[in-house]
Formats: sequence, structure tokens, C-alpha cells
Amino acid sequence: MRTFLLSAALLICINFGFAQSIVYEPIGTPKIKDGNYNSIVKYHNYGNNTIATYELVVTVKGERVIAIHFPNEGSLHAGQNNSNYVYSGGSLSKDISYDNGIPFIKSAKTTIQIRYSNGGIVAFTVYLE
Repeated sequence: MRTFLLSAALLICINFGFAQSIVYEPIGTPKIKDGNYNSIVKYHNYGNNTIATYELVVTVKGERVIAIHFPNEGSLHAGQNNSNYVYSGGSLSKDISYDNGIPFIKSAKTTIQIRYSNGGIVAFTVYLE
């Protein structure tokens, strides 16, 4: 009975997308603290194949990049916006190294996709080091 309930709960989570955000990490894996970070951001506009690299500030919350800040005071961010785009992605993948058996975050990376209402798609690959 317990196995049936666990299986049913897992099936419900998968169908509603909850299981997609589950990340399995060993106990003791360091976490990325919430805050603003200087980063390298690679930009790719799929419509005109423009590719560029920038140094930008990003905001991290819950090990996810939730905003990319531009020098002109503009930003792209998760959540509601008035610019008719959908922000997706942002969960950071960590490169863990060890010093005398103690884990530390060497770097982290994520990709964010922005879909505009006109059909345009751009991607930002963010590198934290």
C-alpha cells in the first residue's frame, strides 16, 4: 500500500511538472547564496544569429538566476513583466571541486531562454566563477 501511494504521488508530480525542478545532490554539497553576482553572459539571438559575450550582473535566488541586469538600468527577469516576453530556465548547474575532502563550488552555469510575443527567441548562457 505504501509503495502504491508513493508511486501515485510521484506520477502526479511528474504530470504536473513538480518533479522537473528536483535536483539530487550529495549531503554537504555547498549552496550558492542568494544575491547579485558579476558574471560572463553569452547572448544568442536565434532570429538573426547574433552572438555576443558580456560581463553583466545577475541576481540569484534559490540557486536560480532570476534576473540579468544591463548597464543601461534595464533587465530581464523571471515573473510578470510588461515587455511581452516569457523567461524560462535559470537553474544553476554547479561544478564542485574538493579541497582536502571539503567540497566547494568552483563555478556554476545556466541557460535562460527569452521568448517574445512576436516569436523571437534569444538565449543567455550565464557563467558564475
